[in-house]
Amino acid sequence: MPYTQAFIMEVQRLANLIPFGLAHLATEDTEVASYRFPKGTTFLANMWSFHMDPKFWPDPEKFDPERFLNPDGSIKTKVPSFLPFLLGKRQCLGESLALMELFLFLTIFMQKFTFRTTTGRPHPKAEAVGNFIVNPPKPYQFLVEERN
Repeated sequence: MPYTQAFIMEVQRLANLIPFGLAHLATEDTEVASYRFPKGTTFLANMWSFHMDPKFWPDPEKFDPERFLNPDGSIKTKVPSFLPFLLGKRQCLGESLALMELFLFLTIFMQKFTFRTTTGRPHPKAEAVGNFIVNPPKPYQFLVEERN
C-alpha cells in the first residue's frame, strides 16, 4: 500500500487544485526577517511554486510517485516542499479525513473497475482551466468498466 499512498501524494503535488491556498490576514503589525507587514496584510501561499520547484523535485512536471518512496519501498513521511494542506496552525483541519477518503476511494475504485481512455492517449495532458482561486482539471472522457 505504500505505492498507493505515493501515487496519491504525487497527484496532490501536481494537481494544485487551490494553487494559492486560502488567504490569511495579519491580525497585528508584524515584522519577519526585517520585512514589516501592517495589520490587515493579506498572505497567500504559492503552492504551485513549492510543488514545482526543481530544487526539490527533479523533473517536476513528470508524474513520478516513486519520489515519495524510500529505497526499501516504504513511504517517506517528511518530504520538503510537499505541503498540499499547507502548514502551521492554519493548516487544513480536514487533512486526516481527506487523506483517508482519498486512499479508500482510490483503492476501492481500482479494485472494482477498469479505466480506459477514449482518445488513445495514456493520460490527459496536465492543463488547468481554472482561475486564480480554484484550478480544476480540464474535462476528460474515459470509460469505466466493472471488473468481474
